[in-house]
Amino acid sequence: MEINNVHYRHILLYYFKKGKRAADAHKKICRAYGDDALTERVCQK
Repeated sequence: MEINNVHYRHILLYYFKKGKRAADAHKKICRAYGDDALTERVCQK
């Protein structure tokens, strides 16, 4: 399943508004979409 960057941004915004850190969001995204979905650095940007 391919997912585009806009979808990732929506997920990251959701976690940001919940007060979560980028590292937490990265772990949850990778758990759901696979380890090669995003890098932690991309989540921080």
